[in-house]
Amino acid sequence: IAEMLVLELLIRNGERDVHETVSGWIGPLGADQDFMYSDLAIEVKAVGPGAESISISSLEQLGCTVTMYLVLATLRPATPGEPGAIGLNALAARVEGMIAESPEALNIFKERLLEARYVEHEFYETVLFEHMSIAAYSVTDTFPKLIRDMVPAGIVSASYSIEIDSIAEFRSGMPR
Repeated sequence: IAEMLVLELLIRNGERDVHETVSGWIGPLGADQDFMYSDLAIEVKAVGPGAESISISSLEQLGCTVTMYLVLATLRPATPGEPGAIGLNALAARVEGMIAESPEALNIFKERLLEARYVEHEFYETVLFEHMSIAAYSVTDTFPKLIRDMVPAGIVSASYSIEIDSIAEFRSGMPR
């Protein structure tokens, strides 16, 4: 849901054509970052209200040669009928509606959903969230992170957590 909410924002933003915007959503393909463009990478994390840290799953996740942003989408569990509640089925349909004029983008979007093992199902009508906020952080050289170039030879993988309060100074506008 968090990745699709960011995709929706990027489409609305209109900085890139819809085909390029959708093509850049590579998280479902198992890529290190969720969105990758020639000049921009975006890693998306869903967090609950009051979350104090975020988990980084690899040394590659925040390592990138282009401008990079970490985007935190705060979601809280919601119940059917609640204002603002959204599930995967409704969100996928909403994005499809936004990109329907581009058959190529629509095809890529549907392929990405399948790669993420999503197919429309009534079960997803019961797993709902309210999108509370979205915050973007610029992942600069001084951003607190571990990347492959920083670790000693012999360390082949690592996962770690970053305290959300510690990245407040890196907060920026949403990437375009």
